[in-house]
Amino acid sequence: NVAYKTIGNERDTLQHWYRVYTESNSRKGNMVVTERTLQGDRSLLNDLIGWVTKHRPKFINIWSWVDGGRDVLLEYFKYRQEIGGKRKKWSDGAVNSSYRRIRAWFNYISDNVDGFPTQLLNKMPIKRTKVVTESFSSMEIELILSFLEKNKDHPRWFWFVPIFKVLLETGMRVSEIVGMRIRDVDIKERKCKIVGKGAKERFVYFRSDSIWEIISNQIFDEHGDIRTDTEWVFWSRYHQRGSGKVAKKVTWRLFERKHKPINPSGVQHKTKDMFRELNLNPKLSTHSTRRYFISTFCLGCC
Repeated sequence: NVAYKTIGNERDTLQHWYRVYTESNSRKGNMVVTERTLQGDRSLLNDLIGWVTKHRPKFINIWSWVDGGRDVLLEYFKYRQEIGGKRKKWSDGAVNSSYRRIRAWFNYISDNVDGFPTQLLNKMPIKRTKVVTESFSSMEIELILSFLEKNKDHPRWFWFVPIFKVLLETGMRVSEIVGMRIRDVDIKERKCKIVGKGAKERFVYFRSDSIWEIISNQIFDEHGDIRTDTEWVFWSRYHQRGSGKVAKKVTWRLFERKHKPINPSGVQHKTKDMFRELNLNPKLSTHSTRRYFISTFCLGCC
């Protein structure tokens, strides 16, 4: 039966299931994935299909994967680690995350195609990676806090300073902070509803007066009314260095897009810029703020 099905039709191709899988955010049951997840799936699966088309064209047909698919996938990962991807060679972590996406895709195909094997790519010999996240030392946090205070009004840093302060004192992820909507903020209880990984909802409380002042400045306009000109707590706003100079001073131009939030990668890149200026541990990242929050604000509550 499998040999017969490899003759196949359009519905038996990887391209067909790529379109089905990435054009809708609905998955198994009532599961719904985010646009960010869809973008990641599109990028990876498009890369896999391109590689298969060039190196193993037989496996464009999904039924060819029944017998040799596991070996082909290992070959693909080995190629990306030894030869490289679009930008660089893949790390063990990149392979691990890619494997989980591809495995989920084939499990989705199995759920929607009669006779296609279940768990075809499960339990493959893929090296697991341990995520090691550095936290801040007391000296590093003092340098950071001093830097934030010094540069809170600087055109290059003004938008970044309040976001990083919220990161430190709430333990939120960057994606959660930039995704905060004004309508989800509870003014009376000083909290905000957050939709995290897996579409799970929780509330984040802004307990300190300093952090609530930051949030208030973002959600209220100059007249003290709740903003209606944007739905985002932190909308896209930044200064760009001008090409000319006036009286030997650098000029800055403000760019503001209230219809869209700040890009998470912008926060991450700016964080790395700050760490480099302060000559801090290069292993530090925005995720280090979560470790700092847990060790500083949570342990004392237990």
